[in-house]
Amino acid sequence: MKSDAWLPTDERVAASGLAVLVEWLRASGWMAAAEPASVLQWARGRGGEFDAAMTAFMGWEDLGPRIAQWRGAREAVVMYRGGERRAWTYEQVPQEIIDTLGRADAVGLAVFHVLECDVHPDDRVVWTGGSDDPLPLGALYVGATVIFAADPGVATAEGARVL
Repeated sequence: MKSDAWLPTDERVAASGLAVLVEWLRASGWMAAAEPASVLQWARGRGGEFDAAMTAFMGWEDLGPRIAQWRGAREAVVMYRGGERRAWTYEQVPQEIIDTLGRADAVGLAVFHVLECDVHPDDRVVWTGGSDDPLPLGALYVGATVIFAADPGVATAEGARVL
């Protein structure tokens, strides 16, 4: 009897956001024979059905996409400006960041962070571009800490990786 099971190639793949999405798609019935290649192809196509599945996977209900507020008092955003470090928790995320995310393609950001960059809730990521760019802010959807710094060397001091 042929099995339609897929097996991750290693531990890193097994613990990835892509693997979690594959298993969720299979279990929820969105894509019964999901495997990484077919899911990535589906994501690249970005049709309405994929967007609906990704929205459900992310846990976004009628209220629409939102940052991982369940992270509460954990650090959400850090900005290095003029030699100073300023940080906000998930409870204190500035309205301008929420507004920036509100204007962004939430599903596209989720695909980037969950499938392409494999960002996890306790990850810390550094972005050397502008703080008005929604791309790095999508990491807030999964509960990561987003650090804005002109110097990528900040990643070492912050225990982060550069996006």
